[in-house]
Amino acid sequence: MHICYLTHEYPPAKPGGIGVFVQTLARRLKKRGHRITVVGVWDRHHDRIENDQGVEIHRVALSRWPTCRFIPHNYRIGRVLRRINAASSIDIVEASNMGLAFLSRTIPGTKVVRLHGGHLYHCFEMKTPYGPWRSYQERTSLRKADHICSCGDYVGRITAGITGLSFDSFTVIHNLTSDRFEPMPEVGVIPRSVLFIGVVYEKKGIRQLVQALLKITGEFPDVTLTIAGRDKIDPRTGRSFREETLLPLIPEKELHRFDFKGPVEHRDLPELMARSALCVYPSHTEAMPVAWLETLAMGRPMIAADIGPGRELIDDGRNGLLCDPHSADDIARKMSDLLRDPARAEELGRAGRIDFEKRFSQEKLVDRNIAFYERCVSRSSARSR
Repeated sequence: MHICYLTHEYPPAKPGGIGVFVQTLARRLKKRGHRITVVGVWDRHHDRIENDQGVEIHRVALSRWPTCRFIPHNYRIGRVLRRINAASSIDIVEASNMGLAFLSRTIPGTKVVRLHGGHLYHCFEMKTPYGPWRSYQERTSLRKADHICSCGDYVGRITAGITGLSFDSFTVIHNLTSDRFEPMPEVGVIPRSVLFIGVVYEKKGIRQLVQALLKITGEFPDVTLTIAGRDKIDPRTGRSFREETLLPLIPEKELHRFDFKGPVEHRDLPELMARSALCVYPSHTEAMPVAWLETLAMGRPMIAADIGPGRELIDDGRNGLLCDPHSADDIARKMSDLLRDPARAEELGRAGRIDFEKRFSQEKLVDRNIAFYERCVSRSSARSR
C-alpha cells in the first residue's frame, strides 16, 4: 500500500505526540514493505523533501500571509498530494482530527481520520466552551473521512457522543511507542527523583504537581522534580507559563529542587526515565498520551491522572497509581507512598512493563494498523464498483 500522512509535527519539526506517533508507525510500515509519504507545513518559506529511514517527507512552504494561512497551505498541500499520486497512486490519506477539513474531495485515496483527542474532546473534558471555528473544522474533517480510527476507546466514545457519529464507525488502535523504550537496568535510579514529561501549561496538571512536591519536602528533604517539555507562551503577555504561574509558587530556598529542562530530544527520554524514581503525569485531559505508554514500556513506576484514558491504561495499585489531577494533596500522598516504599514502586513498574508487552507491543499494533488500512481500501474499492 501507499500510505500518506498529513501532519505538521513530523520530527524534527514542531514537537508533539502526534508527530512522534506518525514517525514511529511510518518507519515500521516502511520496514514491512509499504510506501510511506508524509506531507505537512513547516516553518520555512520554501518546499523541501527529506528522507527518514525510507519515509519520504514533503515539507510545504509556510505562507507569508498575515492571516487565513489555511487557504494557501491547503492549496499547496493539495498540489503536493496530486504530484505524489501521479508518481505512485495513493491508497490511504490519513490526518488527525481537523486535518481533512479543507482538503479537496478530489484528492485521491481513501480518507482516514485518526482521533488523537481534538478540540471537541478536550473542551468536553475540561468543561469549557467549544470554539466555533475549530469546532467547524473538526466536524467538517470527520464528515469527509471514509473511515475513523481512535487512539483509545474512551476518546472514541466521547467524540462519537459529541458529534453524533455512531461508535460502530470507529476502530480503536492504541498509539505505538518507539522500540528504544524498554527497561534499562544498567542505568542507576536517582533516589527520590520525580519526572514530568509534557508541555508546561495548566491542562497538564503541572501546577498541582509543583504544589504537591512542595508538600512533601519535609518528609523527603532531597526530593527533586525534573520537568521535560516546552513552555507554553501566553500570547497576551509574551511570558511563559513557568514564569507567570509556576515560579511564583516556589519559595526561593526551594528552587534548587526544580529542573526545568525545556524541550528534550525524544531519543534522550529513555535514559531520563530510567534514572527517575517516579514518573508523574497529573493531566486534566489527555487522549492516549505517548509519554504514558513510553513509561509503561520502560517499566518505570508511574502515577497518572484518574481520567478516562488513565483508567484505560492503569489498573490502580497493580501497574501504577491513579491520582486526582486537581488535588495537590492527593498527588502528594501518592508520591509519598511510593517514595517511602521504593520496592513497591519498582514492582508497579515491572507490572506495567508486563502489561505493556501484552497490550501494546509494536508488532501487534503494526499488524492491527495494516489490517485496518487493508479493510479501508477494500471497502472503498467495493463502494466504487
